[in-house]
Amino acid sequence: MRASVLAGVSNVLAAEQQPDGSFLSLSCPTTDYDAPRYTYKSSFMTALILDALTFCPKAEVMEVIKQRAAQFLINERSPQWTYNYWSRTAPEYKALPYPEDLDDSACAWRALYRYDATLFTGSVLATLISHLTATEMAEGGPYRTWFVPETAEVGWQDVDLAVNSNVASFLRLLDISLPAITALQDAAIAKSTYTSPYYISEYPVLYAMSRSYAGDNGQAIVNYLLGLRNDRGHWGAPLLTALAVLSLLHLKADSSLMVPGIKVLETAALSGYWDETPFCFDPERDRVLYAAQSPALTVAFSLDALSQYDEAIKKGEVKASISPLTTRAISDCIRVVDQHLKDVPAIVRPALQSVFNDMVLRDTHGHIFALSSYFASLLKPEYSVSPALITLLNVANGYGWLAYTLYDDLLDGEGDIASLPLANTMLLRVISIYNDLALPPGFHRFFRRIMDRIEAANYWEITYCRLPIRRNAVIIKQLPQYRTYNLLADRSLGHALGPLAILASIQATADMRSCTALFRHYLIARQLNDDMHDWKSDIAAGRITPVVHHVIRCQYGSSLPCQIKLDADIPVLESVFWRKTVSYIAKRVLFHTAAAKSVVADMSCLKQPEGLSRLLDSVEATAHAAMHERARMREFAKTSFYTSRPKPHAEACGWRPIRCLLE
Repeated sequence: MRASVLAGVSNVLAAEQQPDGSFLSLSCPTTDYDAPRYTYKSSFMTALILDALTFCPKAEVMEVIKQRAAQFLINERSPQWTYNYWSRTAPEYKALPYPEDLDDSACAWRALYRYDATLFTGSVLATLISHLTATEMAEGGPYRTWFVPETAEVGWQDVDLAVNSNVASFLRLLDISLPAITALQDAAIAKSTYTSPYYISEYPVLYAMSRSYAGDNGQAIVNYLLGLRNDRGHWGAPLLTALAVLSLLHLKADSSLMVPGIKVLETAALSGYWDETPFCFDPERDRVLYAAQSPALTVAFSLDALSQYDEAIKKGEVKASISPLTTRAISDCIRVVDQHLKDVPAIVRPALQSVFNDMVLRDTHGHIFALSSYFASLLKPEYSVSPALITLLNVANGYGWLAYTLYDDLLDGEGDIASLPLANTMLLRVISIYNDLALPPGFHRFFRRIMDRIEAANYWEITYCRLPIRRNAVIIKQLPQYRTYNLLADRSLGHALGPLAILASIQATADMRSCTALFRHYLIARQLNDDMHDWKSDIAAGRITPVVHHVIRCQYGSSLPCQIKLDADIPVLESVFWRKTVSYIAKRVLFHTAAAKSVVADMSCLKQPEGLSRLLDSVEATAHAAMHERARMREFAKTSFYTSRPKPHAEACGWRPIRCLLE
């Protein structure tokens, strides 16, 4: 597991974990996007997260997270070792009471057993078996979901595929197999029907089955999962992709089939983009259907998938996804930078080394330190480029990326002022490298023009795209004009300098124009994707990005000046974001990626134009995932399965059912 990935997800989990060790979930409306959202505390989310983290790489912060989550679950158990969806300390435990249930209990048992099997003494196991006996439809299962009397209404007597699969996955840890549950699973496989009234899609059901299935039809589940892939070879949102990859790993599928999904998870981990994908149903509120989602749950499943995949690599079951070209390029960059660092004053050397090492760890796909190497590999054989030149261009790109990352943090008011000399040092290295290159004079003028454009774009952004914040409210007098997104490209166009220098060295002037256009479209698309992810933190900081601009325009129109109260208005703006902005911005992203691909086709010096188009794949994937998520949230309620389940007569039992779609 790469250190940067582990550190990043550990920070997310530590931030999400509550003082009592639990993880909250956000309950969101699935049809009426203007309806309020609720925050819930349940044993269910915490159990799933602890289970997913059990065998992830050891790190001090991760061990603390797991210990606290385990203690929370221990505190949540009843004297009979049963669990409720609600935390015992949650207000909903009394306001919206539900019976104890086998799904939450089995998931908590499994998580605690994997964390510390010594908790399960002989007397504890005897108690758990008695619960199974009390809920079994026949000896050995399958089992009913709810711990209710046999006289309870029919709606409380259901036998569910996902619940029984979770029970079987716990019993499998005890080397107990239940043919009756396997038969239930085989019946679902025969019909290709992987549904549950408690879960919002088939992915959690398939995941539960994959952990426990002991029959002969596992390949049918694999084939079904592969059939759910999009045209880019993965499953869209990180949560769904993580569940699919884990299911395939549990079923011993060909690991090479998971590579596109793994790249989605790596990208999410490195970028910090964790989508808001619902996992299970929550209680209905005012006849509005709700579903539970949790960034921490997505992070935990993703980390589990990456960890298990890495283990498959170690066992030789699959080759690592990083290419030899990238490995060699990064190695060469490290060698050159080590030499450069010997020339800088000793007082700043450790800090420079630290930020450089961190960026290398993040550059898992070589988009920074191997960009020029990759570009040169796509040239036709008649074009020869010096390996030394390529390495210097890779190094310069890395220095530039580092410098402007630090500058951006400072301009946003989030950086440490002590990083300013580090950024200056690295930018001076960029200028020195390009000034010393033996390239046509016209390129040096071109280089200076690009650097000027970067600074002009930064000036425009600071001058026109920053809003004051007073008393927790953003004050908007007027909005900047985003007629085009050219300034988004200008501020990052230094990223294109390596490939452009290569083209200048082979005197491919016409292709330089095409390459510039390609990178402009690529950088715009990439920045819009980033802005979609960060829009809430941007608006809270008074930053007006194109995404924030669109959200505000949709909500307030021309009613300016106005103010946005960060406590009260963000939920309203979030509804606008999902209803209107996601589709609008994602379409702009896809427009620019398509335009970039059309430009690539015009570059005569490339032997493999489609290879350069691969730079756009992750950007397109993120945009498609956002649109898919928006569409799925709007469409799933129309599915007949979820609208046909009868409402139990809750009043007769004294309870209301949970995670079910009620009429």
